[in-house]
Amino acid sequence: MPHTPSHRSSRSGEVGHRGNRRSAPNSERGGAPRAPAVSGQPERRGRRRPELPVTGVSGKNAAALCVMFAFLGLGLVAVAEIVSRTNRELINPVFNVLSGAGTLAAVATGVYSQTLQLRHWSRRVKRRLWVGLPVALLTALMVTHNFFARSEPCEAPTPDKPARPAAAEGATEDGALVKPGWYGELQQDRLLLVVTSFEDHAAETRQFCRRLSKPVSYATLSLINLGTLEPVVLRSLEVGLRLDSGEELQSWAVRPLLEQKRDLNGDLLPLLTVPRTLAAGAMLPDIPVCRETNFPWAHVTAVTVNLGSGPLAIPGRLMTEVEKRALLAKATVARPAGATNTTAEAWFKNM
Repeated sequence: MPHTPSHRSSRSGEVGHRGNRRSAPNSERGGAPRAPAVSGQPERRGRRRPELPVTGVSGKNAAALCVMFAFLGLGLVAVAEIVSRTNRELINPVFNVLSGAGTLAAVATGVYSQTLQLRHWSRRVKRRLWVGLPVALLTALMVTHNFFARSEPCEAPTPDKPARPAAAEGATEDGALVKPGWYGELQQDRLLLVVTSFEDHAAETRQFCRRLSKPVSYATLSLINLGTLEPVVLRSLEVGLRLDSGEELQSWAVRPLLEQKRDLNGDLLPLLTVPRTLAAGAMLPDIPVCRETNFPWAHVTAVTVNLGSGPLAIPGRLMTEVEKRALLAKATVARPAGATNTTAEAWFKNM
């Protein structure tokens, strides 16, 4: 009897003996034929990696800026300290301003990055903030200390301070006496008046400007009574500045400038009162004379001081360090041993 093919295997696509449907060609199932893969372009497999949100990218950038600004401010503070200790001068306020700006930028970017962390947390941002914010806090403390630190007080005028020689044989030379600036002196009727100006970047100017709310051009006026017949009376702390053009300018009032920082100038304000009487053998040293920064001292020909007997004009000019050293060496005369009061008076006249 001839073999009859099985009914289950006679048709393609019918259910097999295990219940699985055999695959039929795509054309028989009514579908379109699958296009062959293009050579050189392999078919992508797996899920596509999701793109990082824009806020996440901004948070990482802000954290990186926080670290950069923090170390920038710290570096500026370190440079300012090195320059100050090398030159033995006060810290330049420009470095404080730049360091403070860098610290504020670091704190602002750090706070912004931390705000974005609340929505899109990142371990990298966290590590950067743990570095940037503490460094910014340390820099802020150093800048605050440098800004509010009290400068060493200048030698304040003391009432009826006994006059003594500015330099004697074997004494150490005062660096402020030979610094470049305007210098003038006048000796009349046993009264000696001396005016000395300092450059705007000099240590004496910056030290005095720490007492004020804005920088000024700084000079000093000193009066020494070598034994006048009548007491000397200083009527005003302001002086006149006579220019080579014939114009005369008035120096700024000192007390209003110092009263803006009364807590720093409590030791100096009571001494800057007028009228001041200067007895014989006494002196009034370092009375501040202030004008705007970059004042043209080179055009000043004389300084006018208002005394009780009338105004006195102190002639002078702008001198270099070499000229001041030569003048100091010429004016300094050693007091002889065993000198009496009479010889001391003559020594002061020759000083």
